[in-house]
Amino acid sequence: MNRGFTLIEVLVSLVILSMITIISSNILQSSLETEQISSERLQSARALNLSSIILRRDIRQIINVPLRDYYGDPPRYEVLKFGHFLQNPPKCL
Repeated sequence: MNRGFTLIEVLVSLVILSMITIISSNILQSSLETEQISSERLQSARALNLSSIILRRDIRQIINVPLRDYYGDPPRYEVLKFGHFLQNPPKCL
């Protein structure tokens, strides 16, 4: 009795092995494409998030905040003509 594989058995095993290889390569290629698309979408989401943070901060800084001096008291300024400021104005004005 001969010990070995027949030509048919070898060909069948090669066909099965090639089918497994083709399926594996297709799965690998599709996963690489999906990773590329996910990376691009994540990058655009990060850019949108950054612009949203900057816009939110800018809008928050638009409001009129009352001025305070070093001690937390409101400054004592009076407006003269043409927008000049006078600190601690005399009472006669």
